[in-house]
Amino acid sequence: MPKVVSRTSFLKDSLDVYINRALTNWRIPGVAVCIVKDNNVVLMKGYGIKELGLPEKVDENTLFMIGSNTKAFTATALAMLQDQKNYRWTIM
Repeated sequence: MPKVVSRTSFLKDSLDVYINRALTNWRIPGVAVCIVKDNNVVLMKGYGIKELGLPEKVDENTLFMIGSNTKAFTATALAMLQDQKNYRWTIM
């Protein structure tokens, strides 16, 4: 009789493989991932290490510097507000 694999464990295992491959291919030391569905945390996990050459691993509580990504977050939030008709772009 073949082993039955749950959908949840298959997706998690597939995600682990994908993320670990991406860390290698993109030469990224580490990343923290959080997946939320229907206001519930489905996965919260760290992958890799915090800094090249050091052994400390990334976990779900690792803080990362986000650089100038705040501009992208702000633009995305404004676009979402416009889509919900709560904001209107204006041209000056």
